[in-house]
Amino acid sequence: MPFSTRAKEDLARLFSSKKCCKVAELSAILHINGVLHLEVSQRFSFQIITENAPLARKIIKLLSSLFGLKAEVITKKSFLKKRNQYQIKIPFQPRLYQSLNELGILNDSFELKFGILERLVWNNCCAFSFLRGAFLAAGFITDPRKGYHLEIALNNFQLSQDLFILFERFNLNPKKMMRKGKIIIYLKDSQKIKEFLAMIGASQSLFQLEDINIYREIKNKINRLVNCETANLKKISQASYNQVKDIKILIKEIGLASLSAPLREIAQLRMQFPYASFRELGELASPPITRSAVYNRFRRIHKLAKLWEGSDEVGNKSWN
Repeated sequence: MPFSTRAKEDLARLFSSKKCCKVAELSAILHINGVLHLEVSQRFSFQIITENAPLARKIIKLLSSLFGLKAEVITKKSFLKKRNQYQIKIPFQPRLYQSLNELGILNDSFELKFGILERLVWNNCCAFSFLRGAFLAAGFITDPRKGYHLEIALNNFQLSQDLFILFERFNLNPKKMMRKGKIIIYLKDSQKIKEFLAMIGASQSLFQLEDINIYREIKNKINRLVNCETANLKKISQASYNQVKDIKILIKEIGLASLSAPLREIAQLRMQFPYASFRELGELASPPITRSAVYNRFRRIHKLAKLWEGSDEVGNKSWN
């Protein structure tokens, strides 16, 4: 199951304990997924469409428990998307107008209200519930193993403006763009996405995201260490190759016996241990010497090799 679908199904099974929070969440869902219909009898009916079965059950339960509204559900098979579509119809009934007014769908003059009713998100807990409803209705989050992206796609301009402000209210640093005629409010920062999931109560998704983050951090750390170690080994290997090359030139031209005891000792150690580091060679010397001393001895050997390379002269004196 996709990460986003699993997150929504978990949230659809989450119910707030406060009535005000339930109203705010239902308001967001109806604002985004709902359509108001004018019947032939000049009466209104309301319809909500969703492809999420747990969300459909949640909407029906909230409509009944909060406002005593009855709803009819029609299940349609979408052959294009290969999943069911649930049409929840709220026929006209005495409490419908007042309920839609309380939900912020209709204003006090029973006209459509396109933005967020301020009193519904006055408290932070209600604002979090509204954000949860908005995510349930039109949200999407990518699998964290592939990247970080959370968005809510809206058709309503005024609602998108108000929702953007709601994101900013909690310092989520949202961004906005247009895609296929829809207004997309989105988050890209992994920390902000985690904060959003915590706000809306998506604890299971948050734990999964944290686990994936930890795995990725460990994997990246291991890769960095491996790359660093590989680079060090390559550097040591190249340096060892150059040092052995210098020593072979001196063996051919003047012989190791012509070198001073310190240079002769380090040359013999390098030929015996071609892949040892300077520190390891220093520990093998008698008496042990520092890494800096090993470096200085090879620097002197390199100078001698450069001096003798291509020369036909043979020296009998000891070279320091």
